[in-house]
Amino acid sequence: MVWFYDMEADGYSLDDKRTPIDKRGDILDIIERYKNRKTENPQDRKGKCFYVPFDEIKENNYDLSLSKYKEIKYEEIDYELFIDYETGEMKQGSQYFKQLSRTIIEYANHPESKFDGDIGIFEWKHVLAM
Repeated sequence: MVWFYDMEADGYSLDDKRTPIDKRGDILDIIERYKNRKTENPQDRKGKCFYVPFDEIKENNYDLSLSKYKEIKYEEIDYELFIDYETGEMKQGSQYFKQLSRTIIEYANHPESKFDGDIGIFEWKHVLAM
């Protein structure tokens, strides 16, 4: 059996300056859990630490990447409906976020534009300079 621990922080910032945050991060928990690894016997691969049988590691060409063995629970995100200002249609999903954010940026960059009507159709209102 091989013991894995998912270390998320070492107590320093992740930028190039490596500024101390708490100077400990997960290190104290790693030490404590390592000492208790035989009594805890962690098998849940969704937890911070767990065992992987040596045979499974051998089957995976001795790959010791944590991501190879850790189970990640994915949560489905339910996106709210919104109006596509280019077509006026109601849409839903992450693939439409880029379109919407682009429309918002265009609106912010052009103060002469405005939204018109109840359904939010995007129209340009040009200002004549005199």
